[in-house]
Amino acid sequence: MPFLDKMKALLDRRGFRFALIPLVSHLARSRDKGVNKVFYDGGVWIHATNAGYFAYHQPFVRLDMAQMDKLARAHFFWGYHPRPGDVVMDVGAGVGEEALTFSRAVGERGKVICIEAHPRTYRCLEKLAHYNRLENVIPIHQAVTETSCGTAMIEDSDAYLRNRLNPAKGIPVPAATIDTIHSETASAADSFPENEH
Repeated sequence: MPFLDKMKALLDRRGFRFALIPLVSHLARSRDKGVNKVFYDGGVWIHATNAGYFAYHQPFVRLDMAQMDKLARAHFFWGYHPRPGDVVMDVGAGVGEEALTFSRAVGERGKVICIEAHPRTYRCLEKLAHYNRLENVIPIHQAVTETSCGTAMIEDSDAYLRNRLNPAKGIPVPAATIDTIHSETASAADSFPENEH
């Protein structure tokens, strides 16, 4: 087992976690990618960086927020670049890798609706929005389905990008259609900007 994997396994043990946090922060800073500090908050590892905060279910010592922003722009802004005041719906938002990029693009008049089904992944998304004070980001813990079924099952892999809806096994999570989520979110947020995309 590589050194970093052994250390991550120890970090899951409460007694070792607080003793190893300074080492994790040092390793992340030594990568020279803008990470200043790594700390633990309620089951989520928070990474304080020059470009904002990032939340993950384990320490991410190879974190590079500038590269993450560059990838988000390359993958999502090639056909349309969100403008100030736009509304972006990020379905399967994960831990919020693109949330900062979207939030900055739509500005304070816009909204970013981040929908994530998996509970552990959603907690990271919530922490990211909280620590970065993203008032224009609305995290929603829900699965998106074709019909409003109320509940869906999502797989529970540690590699959160592999988690998919699975009708046979997994964790039950609330579910709805995109139209339902949008209308509920729009009414909860009072009013959305006119130039919604």
